[in-house]
Amino acid sequence: IEGERYYTIEADRLIPAAHRHVGFSGKIHEPAAGHRHIAIELEKLSNVTSVFCSDIQAAPGVIQMPIEAIAGDLDVDWVVTNLPFAGQDDLMAHLLRVYPNARHAYLVRANYLAPAKRDGIIHSNPRFAGSIVISKRPRWIEGSAGSPAVDYCWIVYDREGRTAPPLLAFENGPTVQFFGGNV
Repeated sequence: IEGERYYTIEADRLIPAAHRHVGFSGKIHEPAAGHRHIAIELEKLSNVTSVFCSDIQAAPGVIQMPIEAIAGDLDVDWVVTNLPFAGQDDLMAHLLRVYPNARHAYLVRANYLAPAKRDGIIHSNPRFAGSIVISKRPRWIEGSAGSPAVDYCWIVYDREGRTAPPLLAFENGPTVQFFGGNV
């Protein structure tokens, strides 16, 4: 799709899958909001007080603001989004830098985690707090048939100074923490 407009049309399944394990709450910024699929589901959660939506293109309820222009001055508790695939590393690094006191959740391809080139953003990043594996591949196009070809997961980051061990969770399973945490 032109301009990577793959909307998170299954946010009604994907947000509860992550929320079950990390407990979204407070003020949230959705910086790649598209048509607000993720924001609509976040707004339904009882502990979420507000959701600020921005995107490179304006839409109803969405402020036009490229991610690179975000200054981090919203004082949010969470950043929750499905970033565009192109430039994902730089966009994520920017958001982590400008929102050091927020927790973050990014919906990414499952194979995003492994490459050595992501050492700084994931492998050696002390804020990296784990992943939530999505068991059923999400659809991206309304009315599409067949099974999508790519597996996805949420990756989560904590605030600067995090000390808890990373979690590994599954969409429909328990949360598992390693090295002294829950099993």
